[in-house]
Amino acid sequence: HSVIFAGEKSGAAVLSGEAALNFGSGLTTLLHSNFSNLKQFKISPELMISDSIPKTAKALQIGSGLGNTEKEEIKNAINLFEDWFMKAKNPAAVIDADMFSYNELPTLIKKFNCAKNGRIVLTPHAKELSLLAKNFSLTEEKEITPEEALGLRIQIGKIFTKKYPNAVLVMKGANTFIAEKGSIYVFAKGAQSLAKGGSGDVLAGMITSLLAQGYSAKDAAITAVWRHGTAALEYGKEAYNLTAKKLISLL
Repeated sequence: HSVIFAGEKSGAAVLSGEAALNFGSGLTTLLHSNFSNLKQFKISPELMISDSIPKTAKALQIGSGLGNTEKEEIKNAINLFEDWFMKAKNPAAVIDADMFSYNELPTLIKKFNCAKNGRIVLTPHAKELSLLAKNFSLTEEKEITPEEALGLRIQIGKIFTKKYPNAVLVMKGANTFIAEKGSIYVFAKGAQSLAKGGSGDVLAGMITSLLAQGYSAKDAAITAVWRHGTAALEYGKEAYNLTAKKLISLL
């Protein structure tokens, strides 16, 4: 059972939810709150909607389209997420997108890293990776540009995952780098057709689905990144008409 927080831009959560279903999640729930805009979307009846975390939840995803993390109602949603993770028997989470702007993320990851049997996957793109490097003090420079962050992925990944061994870092780019316990794995067949809004939401949903199915954080990240990339290649490496919905249909 995968559970995905639906934020201010809930279309991202809908895409993640559909990706999770298409990648093997037995049940998928969109967690809606009063700041979600789910009503404006046509949502598949296969996706459930709830205003509370289901008791059968196995993995949670937060950040995709979440919105301004400084808003009180969104902070409350993050607190709900934190409470579930710290109390669950075998907690698993995907942290994406807007969560990298959350000032308390270092404190949150420190707590999650200490949780028994916890599995955490973070999925930043270049700009979010530069924020991660700054907030976690992973480089000598206090601030780096997104382009510099991409060039430092091996260093950032090794430092971060040695400090937080229960976390896996998926650093998205033309070639995606995955860091786990100081080791680096690279998907070297990147497709520029994935450089389109929604592609990252699909990947996050795929990883959430595999975590819910019991995969380790490392295996969930590697498997999802590989299939995400190869699906895009099957459609066409330079296929500019590849959309997130089309990508989901290939899973």
